[in-house]
Amino acid sequence: HLELKQGTRYAIVGQNGVGKTTLLNRVAAKDINGFPQGINCYFVRHEIAAAPGTSVVEFMSAPVDPEDQPGVITTEAFSADAIRDCLVTTGFIASKMEHYNVDELSGGWKMKLAIAKSLLVKPELLLLDEPTNHLDVAGVEWLASYLN
Repeated sequence: HLELKQGTRYAIVGQNGVGKTTLLNRVAAKDINGFPQGINCYFVRHEIAAAPGTSVVEFMSAPVDPEDQPGVITTEAFSADAIRDCLVTTGFIASKMEHYNVDELSGGWKMKLAIAKSLLVKPELLLLDEPTNHLDVAGVEWLASYLN
């Protein structure tokens, strides 16, 4: 039995291989009996997929892929201002963000990019898989502050 209450934060903790990511995938896909289908859900995975040479702005501008994010309801286009604001909020420098390619980013910056994309979607349910794995201390502090 799984029960989630609105406005509450949860952590799933366990050893490697016990099914934490599998559970998050099922929740993100709304593949749980009785799970409300009308919730906008976004899953930030510990790895992001982008074609080689994709710029940060192109990644952010791309529509949400329903294959990758089955829980996302909205498929609206994102404005350049909204994209810039989300990138700046997560620590990207406005004057340089167009010059970054996703495949050139460190693991920490890729996680920040994935979180920036989630800010665009404005999910009611945000799932984070190993969000602090590649973040430095300042990144972890920012994430904790954002979640509070």
